Amino acid sequence: MHAASRREAIKLLGFGALPLFGQTAKPKRPTVCVLSSALTGVWYAEIGEIVKQLGFDGVDITMMRGGMVEPQLAPVDEVRALESIHGAGLAAPIVTTALRTPADPWCRTLLALAGRTGVGLAKIGPAPRRETTGLAYVGREYSIAVLVQAGGAGQMTLADARTMLADIDPVWSGICLHSRVFAPGSDVGDDEVRDAMPQVKAVTIADHNAQGPKPLGQGTVNFDKMFGLLARVGFSGPLTVERTYKTPDEPGALTQDAEFVKKHVDAGFGGMRT
Repeated sequence: MHAASRREAIKLLGFGALPLFGQTAKPKRPTVCVLSSALTGVWYAEIGEIVKQLGFDGVDITMMRGGMVEPQLAPVDEVRALESIHGAGLAAPIVTTALRTPADPWCRTLLALAGRTGVGLAKIGPAPRRETTGLAYVGREYSIAVLVQAGGAGQMTLADARTMLADIDPVWSGICLHSRVFAPGSDVGDDEVRDAMPQVKAVTIADHNAQGPKPLGQGTVNFDKMFGLLARVGFSGPLTVERTYKTPDEPGALTQDAEFVKKHVDAGFGGMRT
């Protein structure tokens, strides 16, 4: 990191909070975001206007090696990415990290810069309970809750996620639930999902069938069921569209995914606007 970047990071972390770019009132319905990894080749300076044109309400920024924000460049790139997003009138309510321990050399940098620019939630990588507790303590320092990811392929089960979070402050921890739990054949029952909803602060949305990832609505996930539940419990957290399927027309595919989710949100939440 250059000397100027170090000085900027020290200033941001220790001597004052960053401005809350584009701060708005809490939405009455979920915010429909796109995971930045779905935007192949898009630089952070362009992300705001492009995402706005695609029809999303906001962006879920990947902050990890190979992500939109490389951890070692966060003091500059993370702030610029957020400026681009907020400058386009969009939200940045959540980020995705690979953090597994508070001992990670970039842990405080990533959580502090995100929390102090108005990002309220940070997904973390798989970690033991002790490390997750430690990350929640760090998140509390910077007003950002850490979320364990559950229900998706390769993620922990919903039951394990609830057990892990049982003794961790619920204000600064929670679950990012994957829409896969609403597909036929899921081991998660309706009662289990409903009982877990007080801990669910974000939802990842993707679709699939036996052949692999699919555009939203073309797989086996029961989105009517999912959005019906979210509406009944008054869920107002971010919904992150994670495009993992291959397509020759990425902008067109993401536009259709955004329209698909917003149609279901409008239907389930009575057309309420952010």
